[in-house]
Amino acid sequence: MPIYKDIGNDRLAAIEWASKKLDNSIDRPNMNSRGISEALDDKIMGDVATIAVCKYLREVGFAAIAYDQIRNDDFKNPDPGWDVAVSKDKRLLNHWANMTDEPTIVPSFALSVSVKSSRLPKGDDIYSAIQRRDFKIFNLNNNQISLDLTADIETQVYYELEKTQLHNLQVMHRDVVEATLDRKNCKVIDEKLMIHFRYSQCILSRWNFSQDIITKTNMRLQKNQGITWSSFGKSMWIAPLLEGYSFQKIGILNDKLSKLTVR
Repeated sequence: MPIYKDIGNDRLAAIEWASKKLDNSIDRPNMNSRGISEALDDKIMGDVATIAVCKYLREVGFAAIAYDQIRNDDFKNPDPGWDVAVSKDKRLLNHWANMTDEPTIVPSFALSVSVKSSRLPKGDDIYSAIQRRDFKIFNLNNNQISLDLTADIETQVYYELEKTQLHNLQVMHRDVVEATLDRKNCKVIDEKLMIHFRYSQCILSRWNFSQDIITKTNMRLQKNQGITWSSFGKSMWIAPLLEGYSFQKIGILNDKLSKLTVR
């Protein structure tokens, strides 16, 4: 069964992070309001998903922290390939987060989590998506899936297709700049893009260990089965959601985390 999450006022943090990423992005869109609105909205969608996963992990008893909470690069550099660090020890994780000079490197006692977000494909509800869709993993490294999986754990978050359409909603560049200066200013973007209404329902569908995805891919290769598929001209890895775990079974992480040591 999927988990439905509403992150509430924490959406303002997602708007702030997304605005800082957009304002510093080397691939910033044209300065017209439509291009900025679409680019910002995509980033907000991803950051809302990250917060939803992070909050859920905490609610079920894990310590979890988002990279964007602790990054020290003013949002100028690419993300390190993971979105959330998860541990069994809140004290240790918080100490690391407060003291580390290298927040891109997950500590030895924690696991890294990649959060992928998408709108549900047309014609799918969440249950049919879980039955027939894949984790969102791009084939970027010449059919070497181990290079494309940059975190210990993959997660897939969905949103309703129609409810999250941008339509004619727009923000201006100055709205983005103001949002980077003070989180209170993010309320302007929240209202203009109707963020709470459109993204209040994060659907946490499935998660899996990256090593398990690699193992399944190697098994398909040995059987001469397909390992990739094409989505809008982009090569994607076959990584069925059904081969992963429901979020109700996130407690499986306890065994893996218990084997990690502090170094």
